[in-house]
Amino acid sequence: MDSSYKLIFGSGTRLLVRP
Repeated sequence: MDSSYKLIFGSGTRLLVRP
């Protein structure tokens, strides 16, 4: 569960939070 969430959240965050 943590792995899936981390993968999805990480991907989304990277797209939303781009320097």
